[in-house]
Amino acid sequence: MLGITKAGNRHLRRLVVEISNTYRRGAVGRKSAALKERQKDMSKDVVAYADKATNRCQRKYQRMMFKGKNSNQAVAAVARELCCFIWGMMTGHYSRTAQAEASVYRSELD
Repeated sequence: MLGITKAGNRHLRRLVVEISNTYRRGAVGRKSAALKERQKDMSKDVVAYADKATNRCQRKYQRMMFKGKNSNQAVAAVARELCCFIWGMMTGHYSRTAQAEASVYRSELD
């Protein structure tokens, strides 16, 4: 099996791994009062996309740990997942994702 590549900006890579380490703690789906306050004036699409990213990254870390993976491997996998969400946010895919999920949810209600 191949290891993780060292391509790209090393400072950015280190920062994303450090952020990914925060997904080790906390309950899935729980928000602090301070986070709710910061998100109060933000777009609903952006908040929904950020919540989806947080939940998915936390679940990915927990799932990999449950399977017996090394914690560093799990953090690296979460870092990659987080980079994909950041890319989606930068390219504007969050609004399309939120709209698609809303239409699926509406069709389930009918």
